[in-house]
Amino acid sequence: MQSNNDLLLWPKIKGIPINEFQTSDYMVKTILALYPYSQADLRSERAREIKFAEYFKYLMWYKDGRFARYTR
Repeated sequence: MQSNNDLLLWPKIKGIPINEFQTSDYMVKTILALYPYSQADLRSERAREIKFAEYFKYLMWYKDGRFARYTR
């Protein structure tokens, strides 16, 4: 149930609110436990386009299982 008092806060990087729909590489900057080298973000430049579903499917299958086990 929503009320006028509900407030949704943007996630922050170094104290600055970010818009997850417009900020490139926000995932690798906010979830360091999963992206220790800050690489392989969904919006990184690639030789071919990768769709959201395909990207997340392969994260779930990643060899060490870290994305599948992450509960946060």
